[in-house]
Order: sequence, then structure tokens, then C-alpha cells
Amino acid sequence: MLLGDLADPKYSKWYPLMEWGWTRDDCIRQIEAAGLPQPGKSSCFFCPSMRAEEIIRLRDHHPDLFRRAIALEDNARPNLKTVQGLGRNYSWKERFGKENCTHGNC
Repeated sequence: MLLGDLADPKYSKWYPLMEWGWTRDDCIRQIEAAGLPQPGKSSCFFCPSMRAEEIIRLRDHHPDLFRRAIALEDNARPNLKTVQGLGRNYSWKERFGKENCTHGNC
């Protein structure tokens, strides 16, 4: 299924899984049949929509990315007017990271 990009006509997008008529369940079955692990949720390491358990997993399993997210939050702090940090109404650093943060701004 080749679709034009409405935002920029010089690009087109191809959706092979849709073209094949695959559903999410079909994809899961194919991944399992290949003996591969199911992929996790896809998002940026600094996604404000992350749930607490995802932030804790990031902190515990990818401390380098967690520190980068905290650094982004710290760099933005002087300009924040309507949010507290990456958690929108709270700071990741305050809630999940002060004792684990080592990038120098903690």
C-alpha cells in the first residue's frame, strides 16, 4: 500500500503489513514463530507519556539514557512555565532520580 504524504508530496509511504492484511495478532504470531522476543513499546527515552514503571526500567536498565533525559529536563527547567518536568506535573529527577543521577546537575 503506497500512500502519498499529505504534508509533503515529494514523499510516499509504504505499509507492507497493511498491504498483506496483517493484524497485530498476525504480527505477534509471526514473531513468535520466528523464535524472536516480542518488541517492547516504542518511544523516545525522554517520552513524557511514560508510566512510572517504564521510567524506573529506563533508570535501572539504561542509566545512560536516564541521565540524558534528566539532563534534558534540567536544561529546560529555566524556561518551564506550565509543567514541572518530563512528567508534566512532576520532575523525573525529583520523583525517580536524585539518588541515582550522576551527570553533575543533580
